[in-house]
Amino acid sequence: MTSHDRPSAPKFNLTESDLAEKAEQSRKRTEATLAAILGSVTAEQATFSNVIEAVEFNNRLSEYQLLALLQNAAPDANIRKAASQACQAIEHDNLAMVENEELFTLVDAAKRSVNDDSLTIEEKKMLDTMYRWFTDTGAKMDTEARDRFSEISKRSIKLRNAFMDNIASDPGGLWMTEQQLAGLSRGKYESLEVGPEGKRRVTLKRPDVQAALRQCHDPETRKAVLIASESICPENVDIFREIVLLRDEAARLGGFTSFAAQSTSNRLAKSPAVVNKLLQDLKRKLRPLVDREMLELEQLAPRGTPLHAWDFDYYHQQLLRDKNVDHDLLSEYFPADYTIVQMMGVFQELFGLKIEEVTDKEEGDTWHRDVKMFAVWDEESDSFLGYLYTDIYPRPGKYNGAANFNIRPSYIDENGNRGPVATALVCNLSSPSQDRPSLLQHSELVTVFHELGHGIHDLLGRSKYITFHGHRAVKDFIEAPSQLLEYWCWTPQTLKRLSCHYSHLSSQSERAWRKHQSSAEVDLPPRDILDGLINSLIATKNVNAGILASRQVALALFDMRVHDPPSHAALEGMDIPGAFDSLLRELTGLSRLEKGATLGHGHVTTAHFVWGVEASYYSYLQTRIFAADIWKTCFRDDPMNAAAARRYRNVILDKGGSGDEAKMLEELLGHAPSLGPYLEGLGAAI
Repeated sequence: MTSHDRPSAPKFNLTESDLAEKAEQSRKRTEATLAAILGSVTAEQATFSNVIEAVEFNNRLSEYQLLALLQNAAPDANIRKAASQACQAIEHDNLAMVENEELFTLVDAAKRSVNDDSLTIEEKKMLDTMYRWFTDTGAKMDTEARDRFSEISKRSIKLRNAFMDNIASDPGGLWMTEQQLAGLSRGKYESLEVGPEGKRRVTLKRPDVQAALRQCHDPETRKAVLIASESICPENVDIFREIVLLRDEAARLGGFTSFAAQSTSNRLAKSPAVVNKLLQDLKRKLRPLVDREMLELEQLAPRGTPLHAWDFDYYHQQLLRDKNVDHDLLSEYFPADYTIVQMMGVFQELFGLKIEEVTDKEEGDTWHRDVKMFAVWDEESDSFLGYLYTDIYPRPGKYNGAANFNIRPSYIDENGNRGPVATALVCNLSSPSQDRPSLLQHSELVTVFHELGHGIHDLLGRSKYITFHGHRAVKDFIEAPSQLLEYWCWTPQTLKRLSCHYSHLSSQSERAWRKHQSSAEVDLPPRDILDGLINSLIATKNVNAGILASRQVALALFDMRVHDPPSHAALEGMDIPGAFDSLLRELTGLSRLEKGATLGHGHVTTAHFVWGVEASYYSYLQTRIFAADIWKTCFRDDPMNAAAARRYRNVILDKGGSGDEAKMLEELLGHAPSLGPYLEGLGAAI
């Protein structure tokens, strides 16, 4: 395939001056848009087209999404810094537009003059969304309140970017002896950096932390690793406190009782009261299951020893082994690069796509040499949909987590044409070693399938406006499509399809495998994963499901506690790290440290509560409820049913956030979604 077969792709070989220039171009464009609207439209003339769509069109030309990717994934620290500065500049430009009183007068006039019956569902949603952009930034406040609100908004942008820059920095590591790391798999141990006196460096990036917590026999090692991992980014502690205080103050200036009240008012939940009822219902219904699971775990720990947070993963793995699941052996059947390509094959079959790797990349087509690039077409129409990138291995300065970055959203331009999408899977899987490829633990396989799902949602999005493209739905719906896809990772046919023992990938891989065997004559493992191993894995799906779900409830309750305090004074006096720690202790049943002490500040080691799901962490649970119902209703009996998948694509994925998500769900299901399938799937009483 040559580059002539497809539209041009974004270029990522940008210099610091290029990034500054993009920010400057954005500023000039925003100023020109504002001047054009204010100079040609009066309140009496204001319409949906000459005001609402004119403002929305400005968003289409922004390269903010590409800059946000470089801020989080560029290999050069100076480029990351310059991208961060450019993102801040664009955010300030956007803020200036929605703070413009003359423009709001026109937006308000357009909203009052438009006959809703003349608008499509997406146009009506665009009108309401844009009106809210202005009112949420103080458009209806008096002058004094607006001035303070503007100060808060600008300060919040600066704090958020500082927070994200800290998360992107090197988290450091711990030097440990071979004795301290006893239990760590040979492959993982040998992949760690060697230091003075033969010690090995356990970095505080996710793959190393998870391996140490799951495998190391010494509880003191596990404790040290967990405490260190929850103590990274100490600068973020004060930043987080200031952010949530500013959010609360801004929401109250706008007439809301809290930031959560403001945030949920235009979501499916509608209010913090609805959210808290859901969380309390889940807490209550999960409690019996959590208690049963804790009794089983306690049988594995030394008698009289409390189970701590750093013990959970270790004994969880032991329970899995007791059920004849060796996750290290299992991972040998899921070499990362091979398995990810096979995942794309599943998406192709389900949703009618054609995905091909771009092998003739030109300079600047990716942001790092390890990034792979794929071109995606719609199979039925043969129309080009866009580009999908995979950036899967950790490196210094890279975003320390797993996420989908939408680089170039799609929309209908003024000539009725749709541009191609660009979207990226960014994660941190264990890097290949000298003699074996990166091997996916099953939990990593689920994570990658989930995040790729966001990318597929982007590629399939057919909204008119960029605001609603792909996974840009309301926050308490956005995760449902990707969480639905996780179910495929527990079906025998999918696991077989994704698997190939790494020793069969190449002659080099075979030699690498034999290097670790006791005899050179031993037969190679089967190429495809055995039915017995698959069945054993599937039998473990609900091991400690109650504790894991309750941990999510704890995080959601923490999110609501800091974003829905009874008063601003209550938030000022809140022990935020203590609240985080105590909720996890209470809901999981796992001890952390002695009473009054916290493990660290885990709430500021992730972007979730600052930029992503702030005041909506509950959505991970809400959307799991949606996903469970969709799975049971549409796919459980026939996961590869192409007709069901195409209908799901048409009703849900193609629309992105352009429709009424609650009505879309009911149309797909034929009924209102319920909690029952989710609880049933966990093994909890309904």
